[in-house]
Amino acid sequence: MTSRLFLVALVWVALAVTLSGADRTRVEQAIVAAVQSRVGGTFAVQLEALTIDAPDEASGEVLVAMPPDARFGERVRVVLRMPRADGQATRAGTAEVTVRATRATWVATRALARNDELGPGNADRRPQALDGLRIQELPADVRGMKVTRDVVPGQVLLPHMLQPVSLVKRGDQVSVAVRIGELVVSTLGVANADGRLGQAVKVTNSDTGKAIVARVVGRGAVEVRHGS
Repeated sequence: MTSRLFLVALVWVALAVTLSGADRTRVEQAIVAAVQSRVGGTFAVQLEALTIDAPDEASGEVLVAMPPDARFGERVRVVLRMPRADGQATRAGTAEVTVRATRATWVATRALARNDELGPGNADRRPQALDGLRIQELPADVRGMKVTRDVVPGQVLLPHMLQPVSLVKRGDQVSVAVRIGELVVSTLGVANADGRLGQAVKVTNSDTGKAIVARVVGRGAVEVRHGS
């Protein structure tokens, strides 16, 4: 029962891999791809002390499974399984490795208190060694979010620390930038709904009284684009 629960908890990544005896390079490529798929993006991944336990006859497409609690800089055991025609999978072997990586990651540039909003003055995206962090998806952007806990300078900003913030509130007056090619026309409007960074919201144009759909680009600011 315990082993079944463990397998259910694994996150599977399908990769085209051929295991042929000591085909070490193929296994390395599969593990790197699995790490990048989970974290998001393409970045430098280093594998240390890789050991492979797979039969010589194992070949074809392989599923690489990594435990959800796997961490960078620590020993991790991945399971290799081969899919069958009936949709099930057969165990093909295992591999153990220490994974290290450096990736452009959002970090706090100064001390933050709970509920502080993030922006250019307190957060920056920079190359960061990921040792000690769980191998998980990292935020693509943190602007327009707030932290849910105190954060020290240099700390990596992780999903569980962040909460989206409404930069536009229903009933608030907002600045509206209408872009038509290279031409930009600015006006004012009233938001008809709350909106987070990047969200589309309806805004009533204060001059014409007409409702338009605009994208939230900052606190109290929306944008409408026409053409390219």
